[in-house]
Amino acid sequence: MQIKPIRTEDDYKSALARVREIWDAEDGTPESDELDVLALLIEAYGDEHYPIVPPDPMDEIEYRLQETGMVPEHVEIMINRINELTSNTNVFILPNQPVTSAKPKKLKTKQAPEPNQDVVTA
Repeated sequence: MQIKPIRTEDDYKSALARVREIWDAEDGTPESDELDVLALLIEAYGDEHYPIVPPDPMDEIEYRLQETGMVPEHVEIMINRINELTSNTNVFILPNQPVTSAKPKKLKTKQAPEPNQDVVTA
């Protein structure tokens, strides 16, 4: 086993070829150890030279719409329906916090916006 850093594209291709050769190595063998080290070196080289950039959120939404056959109007209808269902909600529950008798009293002191009134948040 001769391990060396991966510095060039040729080194990278050679390491990938070697991984293909020893892919089925049994655990505990020198080839298995070599495979582990090569995998780490290949991953480091790949992260530096071939980064995977997360998609733009709007591109992701458009892609999902195409995949499901939906159009933007469908999303608008769903959002409006959710807003209708939640607009009459008087109690807001924060995640991982149980509602206590003090919380509803606190929440009652805040006036809910009138229907169709714009809500401005800071």
